[in-house]
Amino acid sequence: MFDGQHRTVPKNRKQRRAKFMRDSNFPDRPDHDDFWRLSRVLLDMDSRADNGEDVLAIASEAMDLKSLVYMARQRALRAHEMLAGADGVQKLSASWIDAFLAGVEYQKSVSEGRKVERQ
Repeated sequence: MFDGQHRTVPKNRKQRRAKFMRDSNFPDRPDHDDFWRLSRVLLDMDSRADNGEDVLAIASEAMDLKSLVYMARQRALRAHEMLAGADGVQKLSASWIDAFLAGVEYQKSVSEGRKVERQ
């Protein structure tokens, strides 16, 4: 903030966050803890990739890469069929949400030690 003569810095976290949230480049950005957690995760992932780490190697730390790639393709084909009339951003957004929710449920399954059912 600038008072005409001196640059002032917000004193507490709430004031700093409020200033950050007023960024006109991101007018619809939520101010929820879930947003900030997810933002941190994605920034960390981007940083790893931007610093030269192989994206597939990063993914293989989480699960079997062959299974992940196969499932990604199947879900992409499903989304392509189901969202035939949607534009690219809508398709990508729906796919991203689908993948995120699948990841949450996958992690729960692993954490809880659920029995694997082969069909």
